[in-house]
Amino acid sequence: MDLHDFDNMEKSGNIVFAENDFQLVKLWQLDNVSVWEDNDTGLFIINFHTPDGKWGKYCAVATPGGTYLTTEVFEGLDEFHNGMATIYYDGKGYGYINSVGKVIYPPEYEKAENFSHGHACAVKNGKKYLLDKSGNAFILPDEYKLLGSMHDGRLPVSTLLMPQVELSLWSDEDFLAGEWGYIDGKGKEIIAPQYIYANDFVDGLALVCKGKWKVKSDNSYWCDEQLWGVIDVNGNEVIPCRYEGIKVFDNTSEFYRVCSNGKWGVTDRCGNWIIQPQFESLGREYHNGLVEFYDTMEMTEDSLCGVYDASIQKVLISPRAANITFMENGLINVKNFDDNKHTLAYVINRSGEKIFSSDYDLIDSHGGYYLVGRRCNGKILWGLLDNNGSVILPCKYQSGICAEQKVIIFSENDCKGMMDFEENILFPAEYQKLYHLAKNLFMFEKDNFKGIISISGKIVLPGKYENIQLCCSNRIIASTQNHTDVFEIIYDK
Repeated sequence: MDLHDFDNMEKSGNIVFAENDFQLVKLWQLDNVSVWEDNDTGLFIINFHTPDGKWGKYCAVATPGGTYLTTEVFEGLDEFHNGMATIYYDGKGYGYINSVGKVIYPPEYEKAENFSHGHACAVKNGKKYLLDKSGNAFILPDEYKLLGSMHDGRLPVSTLLMPQVELSLWSDEDFLAGEWGYIDGKGKEIIAPQYIYANDFVDGLALVCKGKWKVKSDNSYWCDEQLWGVIDVNGNEVIPCRYEGIKVFDNTSEFYRVCSNGKWGVTDRCGNWIIQPQFESLGREYHNGLVEFYDTMEMTEDSLCGVYDASIQKVLISPRAANITFMENGLINVKNFDDNKHTLAYVINRSGEKIFSSDYDLIDSHGGYYLVGRRCNGKILWGLLDNNGSVILPCKYQSGICAEQKVIIFSENDCKGMMDFEENILFPAEYQKLYHLAKNLFMFEKDNFKGIISISGKIVLPGKYENIQLCCSNRIIASTQNHTDVFEIIYDK
């Protein structure tokens, strides 16, 4: 289908608003479409509506400036992954285009997975294929029943497809159960299938588990013993497969959570103990030697946590906290309960000392300040502290505080307005909703329509849109049911 059958784009370039240090420029507009930003590439995906105003099946891709990548539309278009997007045509199948609009694989596949690290898996005529971004398609053996995704030049493959799994030890890896090995980017088997669990490679290493599946009378699978370890891309055991469990941290690949003799500790990538195994369970993040720990194996909403410091091999906080947050400035945000079961939040340093005395229910680091809250009659009232804990604003504001902009969103008669820190009214409370959008711009909602207002109280975009989305590079998509405008915020240098 040709793009000219649908396109009604009008390019603009006009300045629609200007104030002090920025301008809002209208880039283009379209009727009867839905437009959203692709997270991977920053391109805009356009879905053309049918005459009755519903989403149609025809899609196109454009640059933020309004230039189409192709002269044809697709009957299906997925978001981009790793610079490649899946396309679809009824009666033909799936294919792929790259981020400059070139069709790398024509639509002839029955199934097509997303690209990852330069490769994707697809099915054509019942055969599994491994595809690369250059257009090469490598047929894979039928013995591979399950395929993972490519990372670090290795793709997990399993020769076993299990209908049901029962585990002898608790695990959150049951979706990875199989008999796994790894192939390279051309489909060559590098590591033979031998692991009952196998994770993706991260920075050249992967968590794997050895064991033996047993088939029960109900055709479910059972494993008596799990032996976890870590391998490199050639299958060499960097950490021997002898541990009861190994898990990654969410925020680093330099350390692992490792279970030995029923207790959890932390090792480096070579298996050297950083924290000896001594805890029932550990948190999912590691911050400069600090790690959360729990005194129960199964964590629930009521589980209490503590903090261990690997640098001094010592418990920093005993497991009595309801919640722990490691802050970017190296401090620790602790939420606890008092004797009456009321929450109490405070901030400590690595010595366990409180940075400032606190009787707040909530504390959050925000723009170089501490945003603090107290519960009062079922509501949270917000205030603001400096880095030393000195009060800048008392806890009396219900709607919100924007610390970087030094403004307060206040409520009056169920509507919202804005004032500065001295409580000078910047604009009155006449909006149903008010959100910070970008720098000194705020999105408002009035009479169920959205617009944009500046911190000075001037209307930047009128309240006529059903949806407003801030995109990458300070671009804005503003849309109604039948119309879409695209803008760009240009700040003075």
